[in-house]
Amino acid sequence: MRLSRTLFVLAIAGLVRALPAAAQESTDALPTCASQGVQRVAVMVPPGQTTEQFQQTVATGGLFPAGTQVLILQPGQLMPIRNREQFDSRLSTTLTLILDHGMTIEGTARMLIELEDDGTVKAVHPNSGDPEVNRLLTRTWRQARFEPYVFDGCRVKAWIQVPQTFSSGSSGDWRQVEVRTDPPKP
Repeated sequence: MRLSRTLFVLAIAGLVRALPAAAQESTDALPTCASQGVQRVAVMVPPGQTTEQFQQTVATGGLFPAGTQVLILQPGQLMPIRNREQFDSRLSTTLTLILDHGMTIEGTARMLIELEDDGTVKAVHPNSGDPEVNRLLTRTWRQARFEPYVFDGCRVKAWIQVPQTFSSGSSGDWRQVEVRTDPPKP
């Protein structure tokens, strides 16, 4: 008898900021802040901190080199994923691997994702609590290509927090994998 497993994934729980197509195309033409000799970065407020607390942390230094201008992003202020179809396919494959390894996952994994100024993923630091799940999530999210963050007319590197919520269970004699990379509609 086949085990049935159902895994529902709600990825990127929060608002995904969409840009008009013309704006997306024009971000590639923008220079990088680094190429202009300006140190700028976009950083998301970490979970558990208020904007004010994080502003204080940034102001006291230590996170970035002296003179770095910091654009503080709010939780959920995520740029769209440019390669959405490819990423969704990879996420589905990752979920199948998780199911095939007999893992059940409940809860939310928070990932710190470091982005280059062109929107490519430089590094992923998942916090699922399980090394195998962390490895699979890292491999998957490294394939995402985000729309670049723009700060005062130039593209910047960014550090964003992305929550990925999992809920798994069993229902009948079949396996279903549902992948959502946008918040569920009310």
